[in-house]
Amino acid sequence: MTLEQIVEWLKQFLPDGCGIAAGHIDGNADKFVGVYNARRPGKQRICLGGAANTKYQEKKISILIHYTDDAVEAEAAAQALWNHLYGKTRIDMGDTRVQFIDPGAAIVPVGRDARGIAEYVIEATIYHERTES
Repeated sequence: MTLEQIVEWLKQFLPDGCGIAAGHIDGNADKFVGVYNARRPGKQRICLGGAANTKYQEKKISILIHYTDDAVEAEAAAQALWNHLYGKTRIDMGDTRVQFIDPGAAIVPVGRDARGIAEYVIEATIYHERTES
């Protein structure tokens, strides 16, 4: 599973005029979402019997919502995106079958950037079918 697959899937939940990218944000934009691999990717599990018997993997990501200088509007946008992730099961992201998305307990405020744009983070785990590599 790649960040680009996640970005393409997330586009449908963003309001008009909001950009999105994998691995970075446009700091000059007032409304932008960046999707990153989590700093701590977590452990990958291997079932008894080896990789052939391991059907699912986890992908931990951080979603940075960089959204206007209005803190109320920014929080609402971050919460709306969290709500779209919450409870999602059995969906396709590109050619990868996702069994479940855990968006974490809540959105996390991370302050403002140098331009005063409010930012929030969603720390999510995506449980998806293992793909052969």
